[in-house]
Amino acid sequence: SPLQILQHAAQGPVPVPDVILLDLEMAIMNGIAFLEAFQKLDCRKKDQTAIVLLTSSVSARDLEYARTLGVNLFLSKPLTHVALDIAVQTLFDSRQRRVVNGEW
Repeated sequence: SPLQILQHAAQGPVPVPDVILLDLEMAIMNGIAFLEAFQKLDCRKKDQTAIVLLTSSVSARDLEYARTLGVNLFLSKPLTHVALDIAVQTLFDSRQRRVVNGEW
């Protein structure tokens, strides 16, 4: 499972991903369930991973709960190449600023 892969990466030489693009609506495990499980992982490096949530949900409650679970950015469906480019640029620009400011 993706969670097992992340757990393995966190404990070994395999790098933790910089970004997880997560759909809120997935077949086996929905995005909220994934986020809850991800937060419980014994992985001190998981804070290095930015989480982008792809959603068509307009539920403010769902989005706010996802934010408390570590989502860094929300993208609306359908995902476009331009939106993804902007999202990645935004994430890495903010990450670089945090490193420079010593907050990361």
